[in-house]
Amino acid sequence: MKKLFFFLSLIALVSCSDKGPVNQSTITGTVLNNPTDYILLSQMRSIDTLMVNEDGTFSIVKTLDKPGSYYLQTNKKFAALYLEPGKNLEITFDANDFDATLAFAGDLALENRYAREIGTYNNESGRISRDLYLGEPEAYRTVVTEQRQAKDKLLNDFMSANPGMSKSYINNEGMGYEFGYYSALLNYEEAHKYYAKVEEVILPEDWYSFMTNIDINNAAYLDNPACLNVVSSIISKGIDEASDLGDDAWGTAELTAAQFEWVNANITDPAVSDYFLNSFLTEIVDYQGPSGIEQYVNSYIETSTNEENKKAFQEKIVEWAPLTPGNDAPTFTLPDINGNEVSLADFAGKYVYIDFWATWCGPCKIEIPVLAELAVEYKDKNLVIVSISVDKDKQAWIDMITNDKPEWLQIHDGVNMNDDYLVKYIPTFVLLDREGKILNPRAPRPSSGEKLTSLFNSLEGI
Repeated sequence: MKKLFFFLSLIALVSCSDKGPVNQSTITGTVLNNPTDYILLSQMRSIDTLMVNEDGTFSIVKTLDKPGSYYLQTNKKFAALYLEPGKNLEITFDANDFDATLAFAGDLALENRYAREIGTYNNESGRISRDLYLGEPEAYRTVVTEQRQAKDKLLNDFMSANPGMSKSYINNEGMGYEFGYYSALLNYEEAHKYYAKVEEVILPEDWYSFMTNIDINNAAYLDNPACLNVVSSIISKGIDEASDLGDDAWGTAELTAAQFEWVNANITDPAVSDYFLNSFLTEIVDYQGPSGIEQYVNSYIETSTNEENKKAFQEKIVEWAPLTPGNDAPTFTLPDINGNEVSLADFAGKYVYIDFWATWCGPCKIEIPVLAELAVEYKDKNLVIVSISVDKDKQAWIDMITNDKPEWLQIHDGVNMNDDYLVKYIPTFVLLDREGKILNPRAPRPSSGEKLTSLFNSLEGI
């Protein structure tokens, strides 16, 4: 009996050996005429670079803990991919005719063929136009209902013609169509206000009735983008109604407090709670660092049970440490429009208000007229305004400055000085004290009006 057991075990090992561990998936393929020696495989914030061999082949073994949607990218062309733990996928395409030649084989060929079909439908018939948002609520609801029904039919027809699709994929798609419909209903009110330029929309009484049937504590929703979008909207709506802080509260300790209070009171599932607390904190810390919300940062780190999320978040906190108020600001020596070098040390004894911007940035340009007014108002004060362009195209910056002739200091960053200041979005504004130390790593924008001028006027010795 022992010999038989050993023999059967050996057969099992041999028969499974070509699949690898159950949570590993192998993605292989061949590409013709690829303009680079790599292609990209991405999901959310994760990107894998797949090197393409001389014969056009590529491969990667990914360890997956759950099924998920990914994107394959080459030469500005994208394709949605579906991957599952333990299942393999083969991909072939010609980069010169990506859409027409993309083909799949292997365990997940059917699922990825269908992903292409639903992607085509979404591009051709599944979009919501501006005119639709301008229409009446019931007309809008009729169209998005028809779109949902069309997707359901597309999936059912494909399943009938191609039996054997993954149940996990089918369930995920069906749930995505349902919640995509809910998301469309959630989007209508604000979109209609924006396009119709009205302050209020009268909706049917049952417009948001679906929200009462959605369990925001269902952790499975975190893995489906459509579901996550709806749950996020419900939670944001709940926080807004409970706090009544308004749009200007973003980035404040008051909003973070309201977010923590609402989540702790309404979300009982640890995975869901961790996800949203992490998301709220990450959004703020990514932009302005942990200053002012330290108690919530510490609370999250102490209570989070998601080690992966916690580690990534702690790395962000460490990254921001050099920009803690009171620390020496990163120094710089950069050229002005005439090629003269300008250093941070040149402003010793003065407060420095730094504007990171670019000529192609619309929101940056909105701030320029107010910056011009501030430059005049504080010209004889102990404050200097410095605009640092992060344009890759230096000539575009030279042309704009030469043409507009702004009356405050303009310099160009050709050495990625913005990296030292953790500038991930522009415009970004930084305020330094008279000793060249960080005073506010994310100072108010010029367009914030009194919020900024009150800060300036409160500075000692301004």
